[in-house]
Amino acid sequence: MKKIFSKLIVCLFTTSIAVSGFAVDARADAAPSANSGVSVSKNRIYGSDRIETSLKISQEGWKDGSDTVVIAQGYGYADALCAAPLAKKYNAPVILSRQDSLDENTINELKRLKAANAFVIGGTASLSDNVISQLENIGIKPERLGGRNRYETSVEIARKLGDSGNISNIVVASGAGYADSLSIAPIAASKGMPILLSERDVLPDATSSYIKGRNISKTYVIGGTASISDSLETSLPNAQRIGGATRFATNLAILQNFKSDLNFKNVYIAEGDGPAGNEFADALSGSVLAARESAPMVLIYKDISDDTASFIVSNMEKDTALTALGGTIVVPDTILTKIVDLYEGKSPVVSSSLSAAVNKILSDGNLDDWQALAVARYGASVPSSYLTNLSNSIAAAKGNLSKPTDYERITLALMAVGQDPANFQGYNLIEKIYNNTGIDDQGINAYVFALIALDSGNFETPSGAVWTRDKLIDKILENKTADNGWSYAEDSADPDMTGMALIALAPYRDEAAVKDAVDKAVDKLSSMQDSDGGFSSYNVSNSESISQVIMGLCANGIDPASAAFTKNGKTALDALLSFEVPGGGFGHTKDSGYNAMATEQAVQALEAYNMFESNTGTGIYKFK
Repeated sequence: MKKIFSKLIVCLFTTSIAVSGFAVDARADAAPSANSGVSVSKNRIYGSDRIETSLKISQEGWKDGSDTVVIAQGYGYADALCAAPLAKKYNAPVILSRQDSLDENTINELKRLKAANAFVIGGTASLSDNVISQLENIGIKPERLGGRNRYETSVEIARKLGDSGNISNIVVASGAGYADSLSIAPIAASKGMPILLSERDVLPDATSSYIKGRNISKTYVIGGTASISDSLETSLPNAQRIGGATRFATNLAILQNFKSDLNFKNVYIAEGDGPAGNEFADALSGSVLAARESAPMVLIYKDISDDTASFIVSNMEKDTALTALGGTIVVPDTILTKIVDLYEGKSPVVSSSLSAAVNKILSDGNLDDWQALAVARYGASVPSSYLTNLSNSIAAAKGNLSKPTDYERITLALMAVGQDPANFQGYNLIEKIYNNTGIDDQGINAYVFALIALDSGNFETPSGAVWTRDKLIDKILENKTADNGWSYAEDSADPDMTGMALIALAPYRDEAAVKDAVDKAVDKLSSMQDSDGGFSSYNVSNSESISQVIMGLCANGIDPASAAFTKNGKTALDALLSFEVPGGGFGHTKDSGYNAMATEQAVQALEAYNMFESNTGTGIYKFK
């Protein structure tokens, strides 16, 4: 019973008062990344909704204004799908609107652009006559391009692109869905090819007439046979089908087919699927921006396929800019980080597990301090409510928290999200650590994380401090177990506490006593490793023990996948990944399902391994 209780105390330490949680906020700023030295940049253009996102894209891409704009319905894709080539021809942003009227922000953006002309896409069912009147009232000349249905509208837009002598290549895509048209839109726009919509088996009369009236030398048929049938394809002039089994496979096939025409200095990423069936908006707004730069547009839904990620990475340059269109709910930060990780040569298995785990943490809502640290260290956006709730908690306590480990843990979380724990809401949490008279009461874990917290930002301690680094090191060494490890309350080494102590001592290995203790502790951990590569605490194989060992080893420059930590062909890293659960995240024990604490510790461990493997950063808890 004593052993179980001791293990429980260690677990409680890692979660103690870390309940200053916070909800997911799609507009939160990104936290500092562990890979901040990488020249590949991660950017995001977004607003509070699809209309505001289109305005943000306009502001980003047309800083100096535009004589012409394209106005399209933001909640019905039918008429809007074919607008990108027209917008590219007139160097016009695509601005989305509701059916009945332009809102105030849209009108302000049109004035900023100093637009004189506007193409209004679709009939009155798409954009009402009130929209026309609003444009005229602010001095913009509107021209409606619309037919009786989406097919006729696509032809009207095609006619506006040029006369019969100017159009030789065309795109034919399904009018029953938006994904295929979105995938080809930036490329069609950059090449001046109209996008003509069709039914699956029958070419609409308007589309057929348009094609017959022109000398078309090439037809790109987009999508699989479920979108455009083989019989229809064969009726089109010099047709080439570009498609895949899914919308995302089609997107990749398009990028591969036009690879030589694309410039990978910029890569745009947008949502291409979802439960509502109208998740086309951000990709449509961004298609002209991508076309202007001949940049690829990557469609995703919650995650990016390994094949697409590998293709993008294989064509990226060291200064490529990855830009998400829309908030983090539609394009998670984890997708951008996954691409950067792969570009750096990090393990694709580790990268995928990290991406899924961070997405799971964020989807669960309120985050504790350790989760905030894990998410930020991965490079994803920490919800803004974290700091709000933490600020309220600190203010309510007037800076006086319950335990030394509270100050230590919160210090690490604040450092991860780019805040100064020496001056947070007017309180100096660092001083609360080095002058804390209660550290002895909490014992080894308080010594360990006091040292880690002080080193996280190279914080200075005055000569008269209650706790200096030397005192903390001495206390950690004094608390070694007889078998050369550390434990919270037992006489024999525990892998969790030993891993934590190794993290704290890592910066001081040039001191003989520390080096001797670290070397012996590493040997002890190797001898404690289970036959499957994992670690057990109190006879229970669990992922948290493995995570702490991996972090301790990586902090000391030791590969957790080295021969010393490989048993029966299984490394410590293999063992940790075996605890991954369906849907993302990690379990405490195998087959026990998702566990929040196990997941945040696994994310920290895998990110520590990524940092070790790529030689980026100085440690999972080192921020300066």
